[in-house]
Formats: sequence, structure tokens, C-alpha cells
Amino acid sequence: MMDKPDDLTGLVDAIDDVSELVYVADPETHDLLYMNRAGKTALNIDSLEGLKCYKVIELQDAPCPFCTNQYLRTDETYSWETTNPVTGRHYLLKDRLIKWDGKLARLEIAFDVTDYEKEKKDLRYALDTQQVVLDCIRILYKEQDLDKALNQVLQIIGQYLSADRAYIFKIRGDKMDNTHEWCREGVVPQIDSLQGLDVSIVIPWENELQNHQCIIMKDIEEIRGEKVYDVLSPQDIQNMVIAPLEENGQINGYFGVDNPPHEKIRNIVSLLETLRYFIMITFQRHMDERRLQHLSLHDTLTGFYNRNKYILDIPEIANAGGSVGVVFLDFNGLKEINDFYGHSYGDQALKKCAEKMRAVFGNANLYRTGGDEFVIIASDQSETAFLSLVDTLRASLTEEQLPVAMGYQWQETSSDLKTLITLADQHMYEDKRRFYKDSVSSENPTRRPRNSSCIE
Repeated sequence: MMDKPDDLTGLVDAIDDVSELVYVADPETHDLLYMNRAGKTALNIDSLEGLKCYKVIELQDAPCPFCTNQYLRTDETYSWETTNPVTGRHYLLKDRLIKWDGKLARLEIAFDVTDYEKEKKDLRYALDTQQVVLDCIRILYKEQDLDKALNQVLQIIGQYLSADRAYIFKIRGDKMDNTHEWCREGVVPQIDSLQGLDVSIVIPWENELQNHQCIIMKDIEEIRGEKVYDVLSPQDIQNMVIAPLEENGQINGYFGVDNPPHEKIRNIVSLLETLRYFIMITFQRHMDERRLQHLSLHDTLTGFYNRNKYILDIPEIANAGGSVGVVFLDFNGLKEINDFYGHSYGDQALKKCAEKMRAVFGNANLYRTGGDEFVIIASDQSETAFLSLVDTLRASLTEEQLPVAMGYQWQETSSDLKTLITLADQHMYEDKRRFYKDSVSSENPTRRPRNSSCIE
């Protein structure tokens, strides 16, 4: 316990020289009884006469609602932390009761831990951010539904950053669309009104985006007069941060957040910079998967379905139950064309043949099931309509001098599709035998083709 003044004069002088803030106050009247030099300097005061601790230190008009006087004792120190409204610094406070001039008084020593607290917050933010990134990566990797994955990631980012909206825009030519959006509860979604926007509105940020930099707009009033301001202002956007998305080095979109708290803006860039790469990788992976899926079911030369798709479709078409017509085609003499004119000529002949089939049977399922073999399956057509299309196709192929063997069959129901396919295949081989019989009677078919008009 401490008495004043004479026997504490030396101690008070010593306290006056320490860098921590120290004061003594009457716990009943809240009058300031003493404050060291560091405290007076930090709070910008000269004299303590008539000053209350709650007014000078906490800028309160009455005793602080969080005052710790009720917890103080003479034999124990009470510790707590606060950020002071006058200095803006964060302090660790040590309070206890002492004897001052014969009466109990409140002693408080304030240790400035602002830098330590900032480091602690930064570390906590870094750890939290790392977890957010890991959660987003896990979703992007595991979720097969791209739209669902991106919407979940936007929700995580938006909630973590306390933003109003999180979104993705994709650029297509000179237009751009808001493709994905998350909104905080109570915020009106904007995605429907942000379709087909002119990409020129982002011209003010063109250099930053092209240099793969994030755009930090702390106050949109800075861009008043620009076209983009007229888009942002009606959305009640005060500030925003966006990061570019790329494909093959070209900007093809961006994602960002609206109205995050200002204290979080400085830390947002590193988060968005990291996540944008994983979002771009996810877009690319899904594009590659779609390409592979397309290649697995399509013929690259003609654009027709391939044999894999043909095999997959047969049960589905058979179960449909409607009428169905099947056409089998085989390009005669393809090997001779390839041998004498080269494979590129043979490819051109096949493509021309495919064009004729597509022109006549454009609404049917078209398949290239082998090197020189094609199948057409036309559903829900009358026999008359089907046979008319067959005649049209045959005439078109003949006109172009495309030597194609053709077999076809139609029936009212697709339930016995395999039998129908067998019959059409048999008819095609009969036509093929007739072709080669006619060829043998006039010329050896293994010799050079008589003309190449089909590939010119």
C-alpha cells in the first residue's frame, strides 16, 4: 500500500519517467489525483484540476459502464484490455486499489500492446485466410457441378469478408455477363440485370486488368463520370475489389466483392490473388473435361456422333417406342482414293458425304461408326416421309458422284430396333455387292479410280 506525499516523492518521480501511462483516481468521485508525464502527453493535458477520469481518458460524459472499480482490491491486480478512443492505441491495463493521501484510490498502469495486438490479429487473419483458401480449393476440386462449386466458393468468400455481394463475370467478345452471384441476407440480387453489359465499361481498369492486378476501389465517387459508375451506383456499391480471370493469357472475366469493411480491404488482395488462380484452373479443367467428353462421343472429321455414342443411344432409342427408320451407308472405294490421291482427299470425300447426309437428315441422329461407315437413325417419322428423305439423299450423293452403298429399313415401333438395324445393314451390303459387281464388269476395282470428281 502506498502513502503520499513525502515518503512517495521519489517513487512518483520514478513513475513520471516511465513510458507506460499511469494515473491515480478517486474511485468514488472519479477525480484524477495523479497522472505521469507519458499519460499527460498521450492525452494532451497539462493540469488535472477538476478533471474526471472517464471524461479525459474515455471521452465519456458519465462514469464508464465498463468501469472496473467493482473488481479492484488492494492485494490483487485486475488485468484487462481496451482500445483507447483518444490515442487510438490498444492497451493492456493493470488496475488495483492503493493508499493515496490516506484514502483508497484507483491505480491504473497502461501498457501499449498495439503492435503486439496487430501482429496477433494479422496472424489470426492469416490462419483464417489459409483455412478459407483450403475450404474453397476443396470445394473446387471435389464438386463436379461447376455452378454449384462456384456459388459455394462465392458464399464462403463473401461471408468471410463481410461483403454485400461476391460475384463472377465472364467476357464474351465485346459483352460480359454476371454468371454467378452470392448476396448477403437483405441485399437485393443484381445478376439478372447484369447480363450483356458492354465490356468497354471496365476501360478505366483496363491497364490493371491486363497486367493481372487486382482493382481496389475504396470509394466509387472517385470514378464519377465514367460509364462504369452508372452501373455501380444503382447497386448501392460504395467500394469494391475485383481480380481478373484469364484464359491462355487473355482476360476472359473477373470476380470480386462489393462493400467489404474498410479495415478488411487491405488484406483482401492476397486472398483474391490466390483464389483467382484456383478458379481459373477449375474453369480450365471443366472446359477440358467437356472437350474430352465431346471427343469421346463425336467424330472429329465429320462432327457426327461416333461409335461410342451409337452404342449408348441404341437402348434409349429402342425404349422410346415411336416409329424409327435406319439408314446404313458405306463409302465404296475409300481405300483406293486414299492410295491414289492421299488420305487428305479421302477425308474430303467423307466430309462431303457427311454434308449431304446432314443436309437431308439434319434432324436425325447421325453417326460415323467406322472409317467409311455411317448410320442414320430417324425417329418419329412416317414411312412415306422417311423413304422420301432416303430418295433425296441417294439422288444428292449420285449427283456428286459419291460412291456410297446404302441400305435402309423403317418400322412403326422402335422396340425391335436391333432387328431393324440388322436388316438395314444387310440391305447396305447387298447394295455394296451390286456396286462392286458393276465395277468388275466394266473395270478392275483395284485399279486407279476412274475420276476424282467426288473429292474436288
